[in-house]
Amino acid sequence: MSDEERIQLMMMVKEKMITVEEALARLKEYESQNKQSDSADGIDWTDAPNLSITESSFCN
Repeated sequence: MSDEERIQLMMMVKEKMITVEEALARLKEYESQNKQSDSADGIDWTDAPNLSITESSFCN
């Protein structure tokens, strides 16, 4: 899910168009659909190294 789509979900919650639970359900559904398509491609992201976020990576 793109950042823009996530922001749209958050705005819908903020404007009380949907509940937090509905937004989480949509996100979970999107992720489960993507997981199915990724597994069909044979990509296993569990072997990817963990990346840590440092303070220098945040914009002021």
